[in-house]
Amino acid sequence: MEERLFFELLDRCVEDAGLEFLIGDRRVQVGARQVAPPAVVVRVHRPRFFRRVLAEGNLGMAEAFMERDFELEQGSLTELLNVLIRNRLDQRLSGRLSFASAARLLWIRLSNRLRGARGNIAHHYDHDDDTLFEAFLDPRMVYSCGYVKDPEADVEQFQLDKLRRVCDKLRLAPGERLVDIGCGYGGLLIFAAQEYGVTGKGITLGRRHCERAKANVAAAGLSDRIEIELLPYQQLTGRFDKVVSLGMMEHLRRSEYRRFTAVVSRVLSERGMGLFHYIGCTGPSNDHDPFIQRYILPDSSQPKLSEFVAQLENHDLAVLDVENLIRHYGYTLEGWTRSFLANRSRLDPTRFDDRFQRMWQYYLECAAAAAFASAAGLFQIVFARNYPPPMPLQRV
Repeated sequence: MEERLFFELLDRCVEDAGLEFLIGDRRVQVGARQVAPPAVVVRVHRPRFFRRVLAEGNLGMAEAFMERDFELEQGSLTELLNVLIRNRLDQRLSGRLSFASAARLLWIRLSNRLRGARGNIAHHYDHDDDTLFEAFLDPRMVYSCGYVKDPEADVEQFQLDKLRRVCDKLRLAPGERLVDIGCGYGGLLIFAAQEYGVTGKGITLGRRHCERAKANVAAAGLSDRIEIELLPYQQLTGRFDKVVSLGMMEHLRRSEYRRFTAVVSRVLSERGMGLFHYIGCTGPSNDHDPFIQRYILPDSSQPKLSEFVAQLENHDLAVLDVENLIRHYGYTLEGWTRSFLANRSRLDPTRFDDRFQRMWQYYLECAAAAAFASAAGLFQIVFARNYPPPMPLQRV
């Protein structure tokens, strides 16, 4: 029954690709059958695969992959998820949730809220060491969307071009003071100090981020110019010429947007500029993916562009430029996936077992598919005090 419903659903909603499923000796083709060969061939090992996907959508698909209920015999996981997202399978499934599935989603949300901001940050970032992130990030350990000039280039080049472009958008100049809210491993601050002559401060809630960023700053010989502190943004003090936040605002609850922007306004100098870079949504509602909420980034969100633009306006901060870089994020994630699959054998299996590694692979490939096929956004907003700053005629 569940198998039949699954194939009937896919046959109705997949309009632009052919998919093939192997169950024992049987082959079942769905979608656009005139497409030959099928875009993806899936081997189903356990019948519960169908129930899981029908009952819990992307969360069920992810857990089925984590527990080897299915494998890809042709094509990649990214390609499969791209087809399903592009044809809005999750929207078709949203009205089919059982009471048990709905209760589980509510439990996930409540658990994330009770864990609190520090606990949710630690869940994703604070492993005992950085080997997980070293397995897929570039040498600077920049964990946010790169900038793609050439899709054939590697992630290191994507991140180098992103860092330079952010600094150019901020019009950094020697002697200026820069603060990075959610500074990660310190890559942007180190680059800005070396290439643009600024001094700076980075703050983070991630214990491992703070420790590694301090070590990276010291190794670069910049401890006299860059300060790293384990500090919530609410406690940030001082005045800065430039403010930047890359990939941190997704961790804010909607009720915090006003306070966060107020802090930025308070620490920004009278002739200062800032840049926000975050994953956002472009639709009427910010729907939280249950797989991401349960396993990857608890209590995270994808703010609408209008939400932060409104906050900037309310704090007398003028929006100078807005750019949606979501396709760049897709290429960045594909590069991270290639690196992770090439380096996963280096991970300690007693700490990162097969289920965890497949979970992480699913996260990277699902995010890549979403970047290419969903209505997501990756926004960079450049803003300044509400005065006419000397901006270039063309975008950087």
